[in-house]
Amino acid sequence: LMENEFMSAPPRAGVEARAKRCGYSVAVDLGTTHIRVTCRNLHTEEYVAGRIGLNPQLCFGGDVLTRLMTADGSHERAVEIRSLLRNAVRDALMDADVVLPSLDSATDEGFKKINRPQETLKIDPYIQGLVDFRQAFKGRIWLEIFILPGYNDDEQELTALKNAILRIRPDAVQLNTLDRPGTLEDLKGATRKELERIREFWGMENINIIAAFPQRKNIRSYREDTETAIMETLLRRPCTLDDLSALLGLHINEINKYLGVLEAEDKIETARQERGIFYQKKNK
Repeated sequence: LMENEFMSAPPRAGVEARAKRCGYSVAVDLGTTHIRVTCRNLHTEEYVAGRIGLNPQLCFGGDVLTRLMTADGSHERAVEIRSLLRNAVRDALMDADVVLPSLDSATDEGFKKINRPQETLKIDPYIQGLVDFRQAFKGRIWLEIFILPGYNDDEQELTALKNAILRIRPDAVQLNTLDRPGTLEDLKGATRKELERIREFWGMENINIIAAFPQRKNIRSYREDTETAIMETLLRRPCTLDDLSALLGLHINEINKYLGVLEAEDKIETARQERGIFYQKKNK
């Protein structure tokens, strides 16, 4: 193989049809001598297809230590070595039908709060990388934006995100949010109304809300008496998920589906306390 050539590995027989109905992901393995891209079915974990090619950094040495010494001795060389690898990964993805990158903030402040990057990383080069990829990529780009109220939903953040979207020119923008309480006290998911407001603020036709908001009609064996029992319990006192499970004698997974519906219908809310996340009746 030449330095810029990638060899496609054929898909395993019988996998193609199933992959069309299931989600799948791509993993990139950056090896010392080769770069391997592997696609797997997320549900079955089956191998779908892959590509493998030479790592173009080989021209700066056959081992990582030699390349590090070269980069340490010259800033220009360091930039070149980094660009070779980045471009090689980009080239390996050029035959994909759809690429789903993420962009949660278009400001350095929001980028640091949400993504917690290494100190020297800035958001502008990342956005520029998506712009450059869009110019070369002939397939579809579905840009996912994860909305966290209080982190990236104010006017400054939304305006910066809109400007980034206009630069990247994705085929679709997918708005998503948390579907359960976050690990930090102030983390919570956006409501459908809040996501609708953001879509209206941006005023673009290619924005889709993909966040999952549970609905009774979509849940099999939804029992009104179980919902009533949960609400009556929370009316007496706030409870954790484990509390509700112990008091009602129901599995945690069973209770979770009811809590999702009740949250979506704005009947309950969460509060983080020392013992964990508590659910309580919402006072309107």
